[in-house]
Amino acid sequence: MAGAPPSRSSLLSTLHHQSIRIPPLAPLFPNWPNPINPHQSAVTSVVSHVLSTHNLTPAVEIKLQRANLTLLVASWFPFASAQTLKDIAYFVCWMYMVDDAIIDKVSWPGLDNAAAFDAAYEELLEFVRGSLQLDGHGEEHTAEEGGEKPTSSGNPAIASFQGIGIVMVERYSVAQRQRFYDACKVTMDGYRTEQRLRIAERMPSWEEYWGYREGSSCIRMCIAMVELEIGSELPEEAMASDELQGVWKETVIVCWLTNDVVSAKKELGEGFIENAVALLGAETGRGQDGMDRTMGVIREAVGRFEDYARRTEGRFCVVREKAGNGHVKGSGRGDLGLTEEEGKGKDNHPSVSEQVKSLEARNRDMKRQEAQAPEETPRPYSLNMNNYEAKVG
Repeated sequence: MAGAPPSRSSLLSTLHHQSIRIPPLAPLFPNWPNPINPHQSAVTSVVSHVLSTHNLTPAVEIKLQRANLTLLVASWFPFASAQTLKDIAYFVCWMYMVDDAIIDKVSWPGLDNAAAFDAAYEELLEFVRGSLQLDGHGEEHTAEEGGEKPTSSGNPAIASFQGIGIVMVERYSVAQRQRFYDACKVTMDGYRTEQRLRIAERMPSWEEYWGYREGSSCIRMCIAMVELEIGSELPEEAMASDELQGVWKETVIVCWLTNDVVSAKKELGEGFIENAVALLGAETGRGQDGMDRTMGVIREAVGRFEDYARRTEGRFCVVREKAGNGHVKGSGRGDLGLTEEEGKGKDNHPSVSEQVKSLEARNRDMKRQEAQAPEETPRPYSLNMNNYEAKVG
């Protein structure tokens, strides 16, 4: 970038009142499936439960209702059962509430309080680690070691994670819980870096923003819930591979860049310059240039994702069909060499391909089934959520 970069205030002033056209997003994802979980009423019941049982401010209630969490959660986790979708919906509500009860109060333009944020940072990570029954090294506490460490928090939003932790301890291995905790830490680290740059009155460079946005987007935590959604646990050999790490990384990048595109108007209007559209338009001072460049970066990330996905299939997956004589024949070769039956998750959970095949039929029948089925009682997650103030964005 030629010359000195603009200041935060000057860039905001330059972009103010500019018209920016968002190009169609669908062409960036050709042939990508778009399944939606048919158990959308499960998400609705969770949001309604939170709104009716917690003493939220009017701003929180309005934004929870306007966030369209039903479609968001059903789209992100299309293969979850009704109860699992409820569990995940509580997690998403927790993520929104913590983000706004902590981040918007002590780590936002004009409201930055580094000491308060650092205290919340330590308290949240310690509480999440304890709720997941992990010590500092990711090991589960045994009875011989004195059982679980006591887990408590004076912050109601943080404490609401306890019920989610119970579900993850029941359903996740130590390695899976550690992976979630690591994603949570990356999120908080991203917020911390963002705040420190803002307190220093420095607009982040594109490289700096790229480095911490993976965390501040919260996407890694959402991806860490996918194995809960499908009831599966992939071998650590696969999870640690360059191929799946690449799939994970590029998924995060595609998601946060797309979010920056659709939220640019809102964020820039609130004085929040930490957005790809703004930073990539800083050189010319034109928001449309930033938008066009951001779309190009998304296109590149999609290409990398698809490359990693092909490599993952080539290394780990084998598609096997039964020949006419009843024997199983292989198509391709993978390190894991899983058949459809072998590829099923915990408790003989259907494979992903089986879930895709059945999803259309489930959508057709769901209205009739939900009308006949009694409503399940929500889990008592948010036991300590009363009397807190938050602003869900």
